[in-house]
Amino acid sequence: MKTICVLSAKRGAGKTSVIVNLGACLADRGRKVLMVDLDPKGSLSLALGAKTQKGTFELLSGQASLEETAQQGWGMDLVVGLPKLSGFHGEATALRDALAGSRHDYVFLDLPPLPGILTYNAFTFAREVFIVTEASPESLAGLGRVID
Repeated sequence: MKTICVLSAKRGAGKTSVIVNLGACLADRGRKVLMVDLDPKGSLSLALGAKTQKGTFELLSGQASLEETAQQGWGMDLVVGLPKLSGFHGEATALRDALAGSRHDYVFLDLPPLPGILTYNAFTFAREVFIVTEASPESLAGLGRVID
């Protein structure tokens, strides 16, 4: 299983578009793709038109399993990000533990722009990090903060 988190130091840089397009291309090629929206704003969930009451918060807090939270659509599985996700204060290994039994070929994690427990969960689980940025002075300064 390839695990990839996609982040940016600011909103609107295109990270959700990168995830949706990469995931759709891989799913079109027959790969099993899981997308996990770790952003309480739920941009990934919105982009895919997902609606549910259970999402990433329930998955991370152990209130629901991956099977209970993942919805299918666009040939991929998605665990939605909901506003209550901003209230998650659990362990930094919660995501790794929750997805340990996943049988997906690829797992993409859409991160919030600010570091915190959700970002640490992604870094604990993911093997690769894609950083999306624009070639502007503000974005490049943010890139330095992300790398630090």
